[in-house]
Amino acid sequence: MLPSGHQNTKIIKSKKEGKQIMSVFLTSVSSVVVIVLIVALGYLLKKYNWVGDSFGSEISSIITKIALPASIFTVVMKNLTRSSLISLSTELVFPVLGVVIGYVIAWIMVKVFKIKRGRRGIFINAFVNANTIFIGMPLI
Repeated sequence: MLPSGHQNTKIIKSKKEGKQIMSVFLTSVSSVVVIVLIVALGYLLKKYNWVGDSFGSEISSIITKIALPASIFTVVMKNLTRSSLISLSTELVFPVLGVVIGYVIAWIMVKVFKIKRGRRGIFINAFVNANTIFIGMPLI
């Protein structure tokens, strides 16, 4: 039989763990609920003809040309300081090196595949920066 003090400590730990698990669960549920509500809103807006068939391309254009750059600018202005940039400088060596190597490989691929002169830039950027925004935004 364990001393009563040890049992109380074990109960307290399990209550804390239970609260943490519940917190994670509620955060997950709330994230899913937001997505479901946005999908439902889109369905209702389309059902009642508040948006047309071209809305998908229009909203995509608004997001990529206005909202995304504004979001990035705001976050950078708010969170990036000289001291944080200096502290990150040693950690940025490998990502920068990876991008440079990617451009070198892309340039070699342009020569190997004999990409036309007018399409080289888009080919190189598609090769090197294809998923940059999908990886970078969650990090911000």
